[in-house]
Amino acid sequence: MIKLLICSNVTIHPFEDFLKDYLQNFNIKISVGNFDNVWVDAAKSDCDFIFIHNEILNLTQDYSTKFFDPEYSESIAGYLEEQIESLKSIIRSKESTKVISTSLSSFTLGLRRLNPVVSELCNRYNQSIHSISSSVIDFSRLLCEVGLKSAINWSSLYRFSAPYEHEFLRLLASNLASEILRLLFGNKKVLIVDLDNTIWGGILGEDGADNLVLGENSPKGKCYEEVQKLMINLSSRGTILAVCSKNNYSDVEKLFEIKKMPISLELFSVKSINWNDKPINIKDIAKELNLDTESFVFLDDSDHEVASVVAKLPNVQTFKVPENIFRYPYWFRNELLPSFSIESNTEEDLNRKEYYNTETIRKHAQVEFDNETDFIASLELKLTMQIENLDGVARVAQMTNKTNQFNLTTRRYSQDDITMMIDDENYLVVSGNVQDRFGDSGKTLLAIVKDCLSEKPYIDTFLMSCRVIGKGIEFAFLKNLVNHISENYNSNIVTAEYIATHKNSQTADFYNKFGFETTEQKSESTYYSLIVKDFDPKLERNINVEFIY
Repeated sequence: MIKLLICSNVTIHPFEDFLKDYLQNFNIKISVGNFDNVWVDAAKSDCDFIFIHNEILNLTQDYSTKFFDPEYSESIAGYLEEQIESLKSIIRSKESTKVISTSLSSFTLGLRRLNPVVSELCNRYNQSIHSISSSVIDFSRLLCEVGLKSAINWSSLYRFSAPYEHEFLRLLASNLASEILRLLFGNKKVLIVDLDNTIWGGILGEDGADNLVLGENSPKGKCYEEVQKLMINLSSRGTILAVCSKNNYSDVEKLFEIKKMPISLELFSVKSINWNDKPINIKDIAKELNLDTESFVFLDDSDHEVASVVAKLPNVQTFKVPENIFRYPYWFRNELLPSFSIESNTEEDLNRKEYYNTETIRKHAQVEFDNETDFIASLELKLTMQIENLDGVARVAQMTNKTNQFNLTTRRYSQDDITMMIDDENYLVVSGNVQDRFGDSGKTLLAIVKDCLSEKPYIDTFLMSCRVIGKGIEFAFLKNLVNHISENYNSNIVTAEYIATHKNSQTADFYNKFGFETTEQKSESTYYSLIVKDFDPKLERNINVEFIY
């Protein structure tokens, strides 16, 4: 069961009911903190998620009339920063608790002119709340989306300290539900797009290349071009792009040769351009990339195609291009982009397209072998393990938030979390980089061990990217990890845990296969223990391992 606590300094009922509607397919328990007791309730909570909302009109009893007083505003900002800093240490000690918050917005004050005192307060609060939050929902944007007149019920504010209209609360609940699901299941990895009326206006096979709508000579063409540029930037941040379009491949190839546009055909790692049903093509894309369809987002302009994918591949997050093309770039930024990770830009992000292109070459080479064992032996696998330092924080945090299938506990950690672990001698953070004769697969394995200074170090996180699944690398990584723990921490017992999700069932018996004994099982968790001195693993495959200390 997922537990969520709602903390707000104003009454937001029936917000929790709207949220339950959006999360009705998930086992979630929602509780609401005491009115205007945000920081105390958040500090005492043992929930998986804490939602924090502060409305500027009710920061204090007098703020709405003294907001222009610099000294008063300074005292309020200092108080809020102290509360957040205190909560930060508590949240870090709990590890698994995630905070989702709203930004502090000055909009409801109704000021005609920008007030630097109010702006400074909002900036300081937002910077502080961001430091403890896994996600911060832009509250000003939500207010802009519906308009203050439609968002605020002034009568209800003064009668019941409940300032928001129900439809606005429904919108806020929708945004919070999306963030909860993203943090639970990770960011999407692949954007699959149609071509006609999706990255250009018109239908290539009917209208011809010269009559397509694209480019700065047309107002709508500017919109398609802006969306293409957004896709390019998504790719630069590590998102894999793929095409799924009903067209003749040769016609599309020729169009990209003769038509000047921001995006190139080469930017798409997989190009399923044929007349097959799109759900079939999407399954083929998943097979080509060795990824689960749950990591896919599909974008198309056709109601029929969208409905077909929804019906046959419900795990794929599906979007339809808006009817009003002039809203397309705004819609893309607001609705589609949040499904992906756009905050970080690691070395793996920059090289991800090359990683998957190399994986395609591997798959084509595999057909030359009679069995998988001979093929894997031919790869000349090399695993480089490294104790992480602060330079690797971004990638390590990213791995915990994006890896779902081969992830024993699926715990999500922020960069601040990882920094704390690396700086703490009671933690061990080890990553693994995989190479073979075809190239480098990048940093694709991760283990986080806690309680290293105790008699029983505990493997908190063990995960591996799907790019390198099926080669036996995970056993080589775990063997060397266990040996390192035993030799450097004088520990003869190593413990571990498997937390079942609907995505990681393939790892359910991983620790048992390695030689761990099951010690306890409750709810979705299974606990294990390994006596190192009695352990002699038999690895089936010869993998060259280097451990960098």
